[in-house]
Amino acid sequence: QFDEGAAFELLRADGRAARVAAPIWEAIAPTVSRDGLSFGFVDGAVEAGAQYRYQVRISDASGSRTLFETEIISTPRLPLTLSQNVPNPFNPSTTIRYYLPEKCRVKVEIYDVAGRTIATLADRDQPAGHYSIAWNGRDNLGKPAASGIYFCRLRAGKEMRSRKMVLLR
Repeated sequence: QFDEGAAFELLRADGRAARVAAPIWEAIAPTVSRDGLSFGFVDGAVEAGAQYRYQVRISDASGSRTLFETEIISTPRLPLTLSQNVPNPFNPSTTIRYYLPEKCRVKVEIYDVAGRTIATLADRDQPAGHYSIAWNGRDNLGKPAASGIYFCRLRAGKEMRSRKMVLLR
């Protein structure tokens, strides 16, 4: 039984740290939905491939107490992603976005339709995460590339993704 003025609080702990005797709980403010006596929430601030635990607390006239606590919940790991460049077609430059699910060697290159390397935009180790890189429509020597169709190739570890781009001068 809850008082009319009862307040609910949702807390989250890192799943790895939640295995210890006293996890560090932080209050979160997710979107809560209600269907009769059933409640649900979406925590939009989680990281892909991470683990979390949740706790619901109530505060009313009789004090504050924990209603329930979840077991460790794992979020799915996102795959390697190369998004379509924006804008496309473009002139004079475009932005290329990609997501790395884990730390790896990354190479981002631009090719023409004959398969020749036009520009290398990145060639380095990068940690997991979201990235964006710009291509200014120039080759590795700094000369403007001709109008036409180009391909952006992302090589991350042993995986590869490609996207078609159109440069209009």
